[in-house]
Amino acid sequence: MELEGRRVLVVGGASGIGAGVVAVARREGAEVLVADRTAGADAVVDVTDAGSCGRLADVVRARWGGLDGLVLTAGAAHMQRVGEVDAETWQRLLAVNVVGASNLVTALLPLLGADASVVTVASSTAHRSYPGMGAYAASKAALVRWSLVCARELAGRGIRVNCVSPGPVDTPMLRGDAPPGVPADDFVAMVGRLTALGRVGRPGEVAEPIAFLLSARASFVTGTVVHVDGGETAYDGPGADLH
Repeated sequence: MELEGRRVLVVGGASGIGAGVVAVARREGAEVLVADRTAGADAVVDVTDAGSCGRLADVVRARWGGLDGLVLTAGAAHMQRVGEVDAETWQRLLAVNVVGASNLVTALLPLLGADASVVTVASSTAHRSYPGMGAYAASKAALVRWSLVCARELAGRGIRVNCVSPGPVDTPMLRGDAPPGVPADDFVAMVGRLTALGRVGRPGEVAEPIAFLLSARASFVTGTVVHVDGGETAYDGPGADLH
């Protein structure tokens, strides 16, 4: 079992890709704590609030005293064209997708041991220029760069930091992005056609590479971006206006 005995915190673990990570990590023997904004999680956290992240660190400290793996899957999505995105939406996307990651790592850093692994979850949109995705893509691109800087800064402490960029994955968040009047199933099929494999992914298909990055098998892997996108960023087919 790849993660046997490792203490793993999954933020955003109540649904979607996060829930997939929780399932795979537990299957591989990890002790898992699920944090989310919903009351059904092991711990409730608002990643945009540094105080809330500090309280989450207190929960982890009380339960385990330390942390071997941290997976940041919490995120906010938005689809709107340039000139239509208001300042409040920009601030929300940056607060959840970028500042939230910083808040969590800042609060949990004292608990991360010398062989700990941090995995952030960005998006294939950080690497492609889809109309209607500017603000979301920019926030995820910022998360990618921040993750790589973290890898350089934390390497001296033995902490590995990597970023996974998923393509379209069949999650409640993706289905919730369907434009008005477009059935969710039709929208999922449409975005699936943007990938080389011609389909959307499943949460577990993203969770498996994340589990690898958490494990000792990835002991020499840090500062990298893993594209788990069905070939979306490698595919030179026609682009799409998702908005």
